[in-house]
Amino acid sequence: MFLPKLSTEEQIKFNSGIIQVNGKSMNRTALGIIDAFLTLYPKVTYAQLKEAFPDKLNPSGPKQVKSIFQPFTEKEFGVVHSLEEIKTEFAKADLPYDGLFFLEESEMFKTADGVIVIVNKLWETNDTSTSESDLENLSKQALKFGIVVNKFEPVEAFGRGSYSLDIIQKDLYHSIRADSKSTDTEILKENKPSRKSYWVWIALSLAILALTIWFINKK
Repeated sequence: MFLPKLSTEEQIKFNSGIIQVNGKSMNRTALGIIDAFLTLYPKVTYAQLKEAFPDKLNPSGPKQVKSIFQPFTEKEFGVVHSLEEIKTEFAKADLPYDGLFFLEESEMFKTADGVIVIVNKLWETNDTSTSESDLENLSKQALKFGIVVNKFEPVEAFGRGSYSLDIIQKDLYHSIRADSKSTDTEILKENKPSRKSYWVWIALSLAILALTIWFINKK
């Protein structure tokens, strides 16, 4: 896929985790996993993100949302979705999607190809009809990409969860990010003159023109 080429020694370090997600509440832990992934692999596209975290990782829940989601659309309710896709699909069904996804600006992400990504907010443990733990599925998948999840801490009723990220293999973290850093878009952005540059050139041109006129009038 897009995993870095590593030496045997680096692979051992990678397998023990590059970034650790410390979560309070299941849904914030899930949000932290996606944040950690996109932090470590800033070059991934939306298609690659969906490949890394497919919908099937969330088979059991939430049943209530799936019962709303599936009759109106063929789209599965998975781990991540594009904001545009959710707006479109829920508009077709004339249903609200508030409360189902993390929708604050600081909670949304953007992939390298410019897709705005939102994360599923509702997660269930093994008390579901499939007896699977969705978050455990997600955590096991994250480990394949160098992301280790510290056991999430439950929050008190009506409390707001949170998460934090710890870089636990700093050298390897910077090495992987460096390999992922330069995309064509970023290179174009770096080479494109800034607005400040344009104003400098305009000011210079006007100064040269004024000097030329002054010399002509002098004669």
